[in-house]
Amino acid sequence: MRQTIYIDVLISVNLLVDYFLLYAAGQLSASAVSRARMCLGAFVGACFSCSVLLPPLPFLCSAALSASACGLMTLTAFGFRSWRRYLRTAMYVVLVTVCYAGLMLAIWLVAAPRGLIVNNGAVYIDIPPELLVAVTVAAYALLSLFSGRLRKRNLIRSRCIVTVSCGDSCVELDAIIDTGNLLSEPFSGLPVIVAEYDALLPVLPDGFEQYPDGGEACSRLRVIPYSGVGGGGMMLAFRPERLTATLPGGRAQTADAYIGVLRTGRVGRDYRAIVNPDMLL
Repeated sequence: MRQTIYIDVLISVNLLVDYFLLYAAGQLSASAVSRARMCLGAFVGACFSCSVLLPPLPFLCSAALSASACGLMTLTAFGFRSWRRYLRTAMYVVLVTVCYAGLMLAIWLVAAPRGLIVNNGAVYIDIPPELLVAVTVAAYALLSLFSGRLRKRNLIRSRCIVTVSCGDSCVELDAIIDTGNLLSEPFSGLPVIVAEYDALLPVLPDGFEQYPDGGEACSRLRVIPYSGVGGGGMMLAFRPERLTATLPGGRAQTADAYIGVLRTGRVGRDYRAIVNPDMLL
């Protein structure tokens, strides 16, 4: 029996599915990303779903096509800051995509429901437009509820103590691990921790106050461009000699990162630094 495929239904359904696959991958990898970028990444995946219209491809060709789709979706949705982070996030995208495709294939093989086609790693589900709208609204509501509860549950778990050492001086900072902190040093790609100036005074390197005329010590200093809700600008940062994060449960982890110095104001009520989660990967 010949099955009719409607291109608008194909794109719409896969756009919705790919959005939630990217959201799940982002949650698993603790990657922060805007909803606009996730929508763009989902659109890339929806375009690749048009492979369902092609004749059945050899397994290796189909696998290569699916891997390319996952790689481009990851790059579009999450961006590229380092190979380690990109490959880790891509691994989670592949994982959730394979799980979804495997589930759809199992349903197709066992039940063979009408309107479901699995071909070349792509899935087509023929559903009425009004049902698609209803499912989208319900899924968005569940997503918003889940996100809010997840943020509350992880509030305590996201705290840590950052120990910064330079020479014989050392400071401990109460910090929060925030996926909203995406700062990285442009040349090395190392993550940036944002911390308050007053709390860092004992470990600020020589020449910090005189930058850019501080002499040899300035090799440890960098100017980091940043942007946020309140605007953007340039932040002076330094690379400490030793950096350790003590996570909930007492597990200590050494890390390599820059410390961005917030000259004025506070980063939070009861914490003095904001940790980029990339530091802990």
